[in-house]
Amino acid sequence: MKLKTKIQLFTTIWMLLIVVIVNISIYLLFDRLSVNAEVERLQSQSESITESLLSTEGNAAESEALLQAFLPTNGMIRIIGQEEVLSIQTTEDRFRQLPAEYSTGESQRTFLSQKAGKDMQPLKNRLSGRRKYCNAGSDRAHAGT
Repeated sequence: MKLKTKIQLFTTIWMLLIVVIVNISIYLLFDRLSVNAEVERLQSQSESITESLLSTEGNAAESEALLQAFLPTNGMIRIIGQEEVLSIQTTEDRFRQLPAEYSTGESQRTFLSQKAGKDMQPLKNRLSGRRKYCNAGSDRAHAGT
């Protein structure tokens, strides 16, 4: 092979490798940013739901109507007590399979939903010192307490 051909081949392969690496990096960055934005939006929504529920404490009918109004598309709102799940509002039955546990601090789990009834697996767990009363979720992410 001539030197000119070797240089052209090396340059072509090197450029393809750089393009593939840049495209994969952009995809992973976009995916991480979009998941983080969705989690932050859901956390904000769960805080809003919590504040609204605290204002209607004691009135079960009004609380259920409020939860139904706040219910996200393809999502779930779950209120967890110390002994049992007090209320679940969901648009899809597969969200009822998500594990529920009571804690005195705030916890957050992100799930990627699997179609066709497969289990939903937690991606990350985080605890902090605030107390919350509800969970909010969507088809892409499940954030809450």
